Amino acid sequence: MELKDFIKATITGIVSAVNELNEELKETGAVVDPHYGRFTGNEISKMVYSNPNKSKQESLIHEIEFNLTVSEMNRTDGKAGVAIKVIDAGISNKTGTESQNTVKFSIPVVYSTEPK
Repeated sequence: MELKDFIKATITGIVSAVNELNEELKETGAVVDPHYGRFTGNEISKMVYSNPNKSKQESLIHEIEFNLTVSEMNRTDGKAGVAIKVIDAGISNKTGTESQNTVKFSIPVVYSTEPK
């Protein structure tokens, strides 16, 4: 896989996942990648979300970090594919070539915009 294809596929997958999550979670009040964030207090790492459509004044924005290894495999048995590896342990008798790329990113999430 060429670098540009890898970058396009990665960003497309992240954006699609964010859109799908917002649709699936809208009844819970959770927001993935909120648009109305601001820093609060003296801490640059503390951001809050203010949703004008909800009664809860502010919700803390949490950064969820991902660090993934994406592998592209071309095996001698003719099969090829792309996989995300979480844990890879063990011995395999499959032969071929494998290239690995690491993708590290974070997604801001507000767990709930509803009052408790």
